This record gives sequence, C-alpha cells and structure tokens, in this order.
Amino acid sequence: MKKSHFYILINSILLLLGIIFILLSGYEFNYIITNLLRALGIGLVTASLVNSLMKQLEEKTIEEIVLTNTKRIKHEKIYTEMRDKSEIVEVMSIALTGALDDYIQNKHLIEKIFTERHEVRLLFLNPSSPYVKQRAVEDGETEQELINKLIDSIDKSRTICKLLDDAYMKKNNFQKDKIGSFEIRLFDDCPYFTVFRADDTILWGLYTNYAPGSETSVLEVKKSSSLFSQLKTHFDTAWKANSGNYIVRLHRGDKPSLNEALLKTLPPRQIINTP
Repeated sequence: MKKSHFYILINSILLLLGIIFILLSGYEFNYIITNLLRALGIGLVTASLVNSLMKQLEEKTIEEIVLTNTKRIKHEKIYTEMRDKSEIVEVMSIALTGALDDYIQNKHLIEKIFTERHEVRLLFLNPSSPYVKQRAVEDGETEQELINKLIDSIDKSRTICKLLDDAYMKKNNFQKDKIGSFEIRLFDDCPYFTVFRADDTILWGLYTNYAPGSETSVLEVKKSSSLFSQLKTHFDTAWKANSGNYIVRLHRGDKPSLNEALLKTLPPRQIINTP
C-alpha cells in the first residue's frame, strides 16, 4: 500500500470512530460515559480534520517549487509544450537563441499570435550592456563571442518582424479580437537568472559563475507560491525599465514595427580569429 493511501485510510478510520462515539453519546448512558464518548468523538474528528489540513498544506508547500532538471539544455521539450499550450508567454534570458529560433521555424507560432490572442514578451541582453563582459567570463567565452551571439539574436528578431509583417498583410483573414501581441526588448541590467513564464507557471533558470546557463538547473514555480509574484515583478520591472529598447513590436492589430534607430546604435559583429 502506498504511503499516501495508508495515510488516507488511517485518517478515515479516525473520522469514522469519532462520528460513532459522538452518536453513541446521544444514548442514555450515565453522565461520565456520555461525556467521555462525546469528548473522544470530538477529539477524533478534530484530529482527523487537522491532519487532513496539515497534509494538504505540506503537499502544497512541496509542490510550489520543484527542481525539474539539473541541466536547462535538456529541458527544451518542456519549454515547447508549455509555450504551445499557453496564452501568455514571457521570457527573460541572455540571448534567447532557442526561443527566437522556434518562432522562425514554426509557422503555427506566428499564426497563434493572430488567431489565439497569444501574448508574447521577450527580453534578452543588450550587446552594449556593461554586463556582457561579466557574463562572457562566466560562460567561458570572450566578450566579443557573446556580443556576436547577441547580434545573431538581433538578426533573428529582424526575421521574426518580417514574418509578423507577412502575417499582418493577411489581417483581413483574422478576427480583430483574436489578435494578440508580440514584443522583443533588450535589457541593460545584470542577468541574475532566466525567467520563462507560461500562464500560471514560471521556469526559473539559474546563472552561476562557473558554468554556462544551459548547464545549470531549472526550478518550476507555480502561481500559488509567493516566489511566483517576486519573479513576475522582477520581469515586469525590467520590462518597464527598458520600454525604449524594443526591437520588434506588434500590439493588438497594429502594424509590426522594427526599431531601426536602436539597431543603429548597437555594436557590430566581428570576425574572431581562432588560433
């Protein structure tokens, strides 16, 4: 018998005995027996109810934060499944390589924005940020190597904007109230960790100073946890602080726009000579 099933059985027996003792106390016994049965019955029922409540609280606490994987790179299938089932998707990461590739390679994700009110907000590190150098060292690469990766992500953002624009040209085929939004911004702040939100669940990826982000753990945080609101506030604060750093923007049926003025200020890609 499973431990949980055994727990339910014992708790049910306590509850049943408590009810029996309370019912028996209604018969005409002497004063001492009547009060003893009533006290035992109330005590057993109370114990059963308290035990059930404590068990639920214990399970809730355990389920609020779960280690889903010790290596983020092995978690791609989970990210994909969560994103495809969700109405709201928010991602904050260093370069967003996988997320951007998904929107380029999967036509249904672009269509989902126009047909299922899909809300997408993506944040990745500005190649001009002073934190690029720090993160490059922690990832075991040169600063220019990381800058080149971030420039690649900007080029992918351009491609996504073109795909959104192509879909927008067919807007007469869509219901206006079904059109969602899509926006990519750069952030200048220190990348403490990754945030992947899909509706009421956040996958929280760690960054360490000894390994690439793809090699570190992922924690699953449910909306019932107080940590969920903290991580969401962290994302929202970074999003608001970088409102002028958008690359691609599509809002509720407006024409997709590319922030050419910002793109002109970013550092160029450089060829890296390997020995």
